[in-house]
Amino acid sequence: MGSTRCDLSAVVGDTVTIPLACLDLRADNDLVWKHNTERVFVKEGGKVAAGKDVMSDGSLVLRSVTKDQEGSYSAEVFNSDGKLVYFTVKTLCVTGGHLPGNKRDEFKAAIKKLSEIVNQLESYNGPLPGNKRDEYKAEIQKMPQILEKMDTDD
Repeated sequence: MGSTRCDLSAVVGDTVTIPLACLDLRADNDLVWKHNTERVFVKEGGKVAAGKDVMSDGSLVLRSVTKDQEGSYSAEVFNSDGKLVYFTVKTLCVTGGHLPGNKRDEFKAAIKKLSEIVNQLESYNGPLPGNKRDEYKAEIQKMPQILEKMDTDD
């Protein structure tokens, strides 16, 4: 998300709780959670009208987060007269998981190669011959560059 301030951070696949922190939340209050401008949860009085998981304190729970869930989350709490009594906005930043097709294939190939190296090392008794040691070292040294590509947008 560039230079956006993150109130909460998550990695793709995480479960994230976005706190409401409304100390006086009542059963008859209306609660609306929005992601950017889209309503993702609505509770009118005691009835849930749409939504995601919300804890008893009104906090929003996002399970198995994805990159498209990144952004601004706002909560509005209204009393029984329809008056806004609480408002909060939190920004969620999500990292990882965005791999264009060609990078995904490259990453999968690198993981497969690393897995093969680990399997060979586990089954090998004694010191490694020089050529194998150099081959494994070269493959392992490529990993940081490949991992850096995971967060690169296309």
